[in-house]
Amino acid sequence: MAAEAQEQVSLLRWRIEALEEQLREARDEALRWRGEAATAQQREAAFARRIAELEGRLAD
Repeated sequence: MAAEAQEQVSLLRWRIEALEEQLREARDEALRWRGEAATAQQREAAFARRIAELEGRLAD
């Protein structure tokens, strides 16, 4: 019975380690997506500034 319990503990530890790795990978991916979203927002803001600048020149 102790051997069975030890086997269960080993399997659970392995599963926990696998889940922790998946969690790390998901966090890394989420950070990458957040960075890409911030970059996209920065580009959008830069384009908006450039459009406003060009529109201002056309109005002159």
